[in-house]
Amino acid sequence: MTQRQINSLNMFQAVLQYLNDNKAEWNTNTLITASVQNFRSSADAIKQQAEAQQSSNTKGYTAKKEQDMENLVDQCYKLALRVKNYGVNIHDLVLKQAVDWSRRDLEAGKEMDIENRCLTIIDKAASVAAIAPAEYKITPELVAQAGTAAEALSLAGLNGML
Repeated sequence: MTQRQINSLNMFQAVLQYLNDNKAEWNTNTLITASVQNFRSSADAIKQQAEAQQSSNTKGYTAKKEQDMENLVDQCYKLALRVKNYGVNIHDLVLKQAVDWSRRDLEAGKEMDIENRCLTIIDKAASVAAIAPAEYKITPELVAQAGTAAEALSLAGLNGML
């Protein structure tokens, strides 16, 4: 499980605890009671799946890997916005479309897909860093930082497999 999934599960459990502590307030309403029971069974199923995943998957989630992924997405999103603006202003629609990702879409999907999107953004930024005017702030240093973030994630992934 990722940290976000763990946080969601903790939130579900906190809501259930609150409902249990205040049961007298809502248990007389049959509609709410049924909804709470459905919510409780869903949260229990998620908890059981999480426990099964954690006991059977030795690679899985590590805090460092999650932090490295978040850092990579942050760096690449900033870079993508700058490259996209540059592409729009020079009327290069191919460049614009190659880096045109919302933050949500950039970090959605499998880890490999996220990494590939970020590597594309880094590659496109590197190709224009030397020629883009300074006002776009597409600097070689920023491209290098994103590249370093991608390497850190790759190393975290390799360490998780060992």
